[in-house]
Amino acid sequence: MSAISFVPEDPCNVMRSALHLPSSSKEPNMAATSARKETPVSMRFRDDDLAIIDRGAALTGLSRTEFMRRAAVQEAQTAILSESVIRVSSDAFEAFVAAIEAPPAASPAKVAERLQRQAPWEH
Repeated sequence: MSAISFVPEDPCNVMRSALHLPSSSKEPNMAATSARKETPVSMRFRDDDLAIIDRGAALTGLSRTEFMRRAAVQEAQTAILSESVIRVSSDAFEAFVAAIEAPPAASPAKVAERLQRQAPWEH
């Protein structure tokens, strides 16, 4: 499992930095100016799954390949973002740190009393 980092929010390129993508700049990126390389990916699908994919692609006006590429990239981005970095504003970060550094609040009396009770199966 990935470690979670709390990072004060940077309004520029939040998605790019979280996904470790190159940031956009005014100077051309050498990788972007070179010939684009594509790698074919072969997959096996059940007929009913393929029918659903084809229907979704048709409804969005995309080819099957483009529809599946977009879905795969979106799922990958979601997985990376949900497991890697949580970005918060400076105020939210300070509130979080204050909350975890504060002494614990006293438990209500009813909770303390219930914790002292013997479990029914221990009678």
